[in-house]
Amino acid sequence: MDGLHLVACTPGAAWCAPRYPLDEVVFSRQARPTWGLPHEHLVRIDASGRARRVEVDRPVSWVCADEEALHVRVWEQPWHLEPHADAWRVVYSRRWLRLPHDAPVPGVLAVDTHAVPDELAPSVHRPPPGALRLVPWSSDDPRHTFCSGRWRWSFGWSPQRPDPDGLWRRVNATARDEHTGQERRFDLGEGRVSAALPVSPASPVSGDGLLLAIERRAWGPWNLSAPVQVLRLDTSGTTQVLLPADSVDITGRGWPRVQRPVDADAYEQRMHNMLQRMIQSRHPWVPGVIDATVSVDGAWPYTHLVLTCRLADHPAVVLCRREPLYDELGRIAPAPHAGFDVMSALERGDLPPVTATTAGVLHI
Repeated sequence: MDGLHLVACTPGAAWCAPRYPLDEVVFSRQARPTWGLPHEHLVRIDASGRARRVEVDRPVSWVCADEEALHVRVWEQPWHLEPHADAWRVVYSRRWLRLPHDAPVPGVLAVDTHAVPDELAPSVHRPPPGALRLVPWSSDDPRHTFCSGRWRWSFGWSPQRPDPDGLWRRVNATARDEHTGQERRFDLGEGRVSAALPVSPASPVSGDGLLLAIERRAWGPWNLSAPVQVLRLDTSGTTQVLLPADSVDITGRGWPRVQRPVDADAYEQRMHNMLQRMIQSRHPWVPGVIDATVSVDGAWPYTHLVLTCRLADHPAVVLCRREPLYDELGRIAPAPHAGFDVMSALERGDLPPVTATTAGVLHI
């Protein structure tokens, strides 16, 4: 299930949200956005496990929390276009909504009632010491640091990585005793850190250490979410797996599926045409790539946008990227960056091993 994701923790509650929206991409400088600003929602889960849905009257692009409040960043008018490869990216303005921890939980978070001036906006990359840190996968900062007692924890990407532009890099961490200068180093393998939390002797997990949630790479159809592993790093230098990757079954815990959208056919055709125009706008689309095709496969809600191609030096293998066009509840979930993602992976050579080929098809 690829719906709600943990985005923030506040006193006595965890906050979850759907995946943050992707920027709309258009192919003309005179084009206008077609997606609009649909309403979104958050889910607040209290200590007893009770869930409460909170509507948000704009698309949610970021959520974080500090010692005083929950902060929600939303898209807002006006918008402008920025060049993006052979197209233009629609960039909306941003507004911050603020919900103090001691305020009642509303049914709706709205710009008219909860927006704050820009000068009061939080710093999404600088949470207070000891707070849960949700790490954006697109963060430009390769290192993150916590101080917990006498220990300073640092984690991030390894500087010795063959692909500086790739999404998947080796993760390492360091614990340094500020009193003695002693260090502990941890090589945590290939992945992406999505959240971190320092622990102390007073925490439910005893002893000084650091909890990390790491997304692990999983070759296969692109519509599968990356499995997440939860590790505990100890100041003694040991690493403990608290939650193995892909070990929690949440099947059947989602909301009821919606009705098929009335504009589903038009939406699927629009997504097909957008990707088709992209791969036809470059000759060749990617050097060394031949026979690129685009199709729509599967009935709602399991409909996918499918991009296939071959490499000129390995023509027997079909490279295939499948992007879901709807989320697990049957709602429209556009995939405007599918072609750019594949193009980037092909140009970097960031492909699965050929041994992962099944029936002549290699999913990328």
